[in-house]
Amino acid sequence: MENMDNLIEEHNNDVEVEMALLSLCMRKNNAILEASWNRITADDFTDNRNKVIFTVIMDMFFSNAQIDRFTVMSELERRNLADKAGGQRYIYRIGDMTAVQSALDGYIEAIKERSAIHKILSAADEIKRIALKGDRRSDAVVDLAISELTKIRPEGNAQGLEKLSSSLKTTMNRLMVELKDENAGRKIRLGFPRLDSMLGGLKPGSLNILAARPAMGKSALAVNMAVNVAANNKTVAIFSVEMSKDEINTRLLSSCMNKPLSEVLSSKKLSEADMKQIDNALKKLSDYPIYLDDSSNTTPDSIKTSIQQLISSGNPPRLIIVDYLQLIHLNEMSGRSRYEEVTAISNQLKRLAKELKVPIIALAQVSRDTAKRNDHTPQLADLKDSGAIEQDADTVMFVDRPDYYGDKDNGNTPSGPDTNIDNTDAKPAYIYLSKNRHGETGRDSVWWIGTGRYGRT
Repeated sequence: MENMDNLIEEHNNDVEVEMALLSLCMRKNNAILEASWNRITADDFTDNRNKVIFTVIMDMFFSNAQIDRFTVMSELERRNLADKAGGQRYIYRIGDMTAVQSALDGYIEAIKERSAIHKILSAADEIKRIALKGDRRSDAVVDLAISELTKIRPEGNAQGLEKLSSSLKTTMNRLMVELKDENAGRKIRLGFPRLDSMLGGLKPGSLNILAARPAMGKSALAVNMAVNVAANNKTVAIFSVEMSKDEINTRLLSSCMNKPLSEVLSSKKLSEADMKQIDNALKKLSDYPIYLDDSSNTTPDSIKTSIQQLISSGNPPRLIIVDYLQLIHLNEMSGRSRYEEVTAISNQLKRLAKELKVPIIALAQVSRDTAKRNDHTPQLADLKDSGAIEQDADTVMFVDRPDYYGDKDNGNTPSGPDTNIDNTDAKPAYIYLSKNRHGETGRDSVWWIGTGRYGRT
């Protein structure tokens, strides 16, 4: 009897979570988008009423219909599904629920987890039934068990063949979500129009390399990207093996000023205008969800631990920046060649991005070969220490500044810099997108500004 009570209580909890998600879907389009992006389907709901309601909400959403408890009820009645959905009282009860928007990810994860458990139990019952029937050999039953359980493996860990019709349905669902809202696919735009156009936004689970020679400004560019992303209220986590938090903060402040903070400090004079700029920069940055870690012993595993803590605190990151790849060391690779170690680090960062479903920008050094050539434009072959970096990366971006080598600009000088730029201190610079697994490659013309930042054109 105690077990039965536990099962009833567990089922009631499942239904409450499902109702909470449906309640948010009736009030917030982003809840529908998140559910769709996480591949929630009607089959994931344990309660048949909720299956019907979710199906109708999704249909209404992709038909651009207004969604609330009244319109959902009306559509259910039009389809003669009101009784199957629990009737008006149940629908309005869902609509009136106090569901917490900040708990949306938790609702989705709980539904997916419970759905997976139910599928496992159902598969186990079917395997047991077939085994007890006794008309199949044990190895055939084992093969069946492996096949059935593999189908249930959570997204991101799926293995083996999948029928085209199934994967096409998933792809079309994702495309429809992105058509409804350009931010729905959780792609991250970096704030540089031409680059963002080529990238189509950084994709969740992608490894993106930002590479250049030392002192070319790749860290400054990464900081600019972090500020641009955080300005849209998207959490950014920065792991810097090279710079301290104090150095990063100085760069962040400088990125919001029209002169380097170091210049202000070295002058030993703080004018009223300088103080106003610093004050404005502080106010601006204080509202940005940027988190810093300057541990010298950073590894992919330590990054994962820190990100999981960030997620647990209710601040899941939308972008992770690692500065920089070749400074990371793995204790377990002690005694191995640097090539093997960097290869392992690159592989681990790629797997980490995929597991966390968050894009990672990993900064990297390029070899001295770029300085030796007449044309200093970086190439994929210039990536230092391991060819695995290029292989694992979804995108590879290079930073190039002709003035660094004393070269004249090679055409297409950027024009129309963003506001707050002193043109006398701005030099042409370029971001080369040399590898893009999901789209075009090309070059974005930008400004390198003496404040240690890159300006948009």
